[in-house]
Amino acid sequence: MLAEALLALAEPRLAEAIVAVYANAGDAGRPALVPVITAYRGHIRAVLPGMSDVPADVRAVLEAILSEPAEAAMAVAAMREPRRIEALLHLADRPAVLALLPWATWLAEAPERYAPLAVQFAARAGLRQAAPEIRVLLTPDVHPGVIRLVGVLRDEDAVPLLLPFITADDPVRGPWAIAALGSIGGMRARGILREVAASDGPWVRNAFRALAECRDEGDLSRFRHGLTHSDWNVRLISLTVLGIARRAEDRTALALMTADPIRAVADRARGILAR
Repeated sequence: MLAEALLALAEPRLAEAIVAVYANAGDAGRPALVPVITAYRGHIRAVLPGMSDVPADVRAVLEAILSEPAEAAMAVAAMREPRRIEALLHLADRPAVLALLPWATWLAEAPERYAPLAVQFAARAGLRQAAPEIRVLLTPDVHPGVIRLVGVLRDEDAVPLLLPFITADDPVRGPWAIAALGSIGGMRARGILREVAASDGPWVRNAFRALAECRDEGDLSRFRHGLTHSDWNVRLISLTVLGIARRAEDRTALALMTADPIRAVADRARGILAR
């Protein structure tokens, strides 16, 4: 509520008060004030040097996010946790800074903290250029967040490195690897997903969902077979794909799905036919 009120006021004279509120908000309260600091960035830059009562660690964050890209990137890279995370949250709208940060190094050192941020900032930080460095992190014990990031980056060269997580039946990384293949797409990824979807393994549902994301015309027959699958999630995914394809030859099969015992499936079929 406070952040919304400050944004609505847009009063430059509030800059000092905003810095004071930010400094006193604590680690839990500061993320909510990120949009306010961003909106008042120019005014805060002007008043901050004269505010001697701002704690040193808070001042370091504010000075970093108010600096020019190269200077800001160096300052953030030199920070310790949790201030670095705090500063990164402020930099969401500054791609020139995000692109200069050592993401691959941070992902190797603390993937549980940096993988979610890397996924969030992937496009703005230009992380596709760092794909080769990120790809080498796909070791057997890699954090699942890195697998997710590889998918977001659509790194086709990572496809062979994702396969072992699936063939080894890794219960943590296998589903993430399948999802990443769906995001990456391409012939090799689809080939793996088709095999998993046709198996009797534990991740058939995951494979159908991922294949739906990167499907081509040749996959429609697989989704037609999916309409009779014992897993209602597979039936729902298949129904949705065929509904999007809108082939006349599928209309009878879609009509039969209105009698599916699972209400979500039957309702989806009715919705598709009503279009």
